[in-house]
Amino acid sequence: MNRDFIIVHLWPKTTWFAGKRVHRLDDLGNITPEILAVTPSDAELLIAEYQRSPDSHKQQVAQSVEAALREWREAISDEDDEKVPAPYAGHVEQRIEEAIQEEQPYG
Repeated sequence: MNRDFIIVHLWPKTTWFAGKRVHRLDDLGNITPEILAVTPSDAELLIAEYQRSPDSHKQQVAQSVEAALREWREAISDEDDEKVPAPYAGHVEQRIEEAIQEEQPYG
C-alpha cells in the first residue's frame, strides 16, 4: 500500500463506462485506462472541483476517486491497527464450578 499516492485506473472518456474505476485491468482488453495518481489532499480538492462541474464525466470521475480515497483510508487504518499491540494482554476469564449448597434460613 502506497501511503503517499492514491492510484486510480479509470475507463477512458470514449468508452461506455467512462470515468468509472477499472476493477481488473484484464476487463479492458486493448483499451488503455486513464490513470490518476494523486496525493490524498489533492484527491479531496479534485473531488470537490469535479463534483461542481456540469460535465457528467467529471462527476463520475469524482465519485470514482472518492471511493478510491475511502478504500485507501481504510487500508491505511488497517495497516496502522496491525502495528499497534493490543491494549490489554489477552486472557480468558475462567470460573471454577463449585458445588454450592444452600443453607436453610432457620433450620
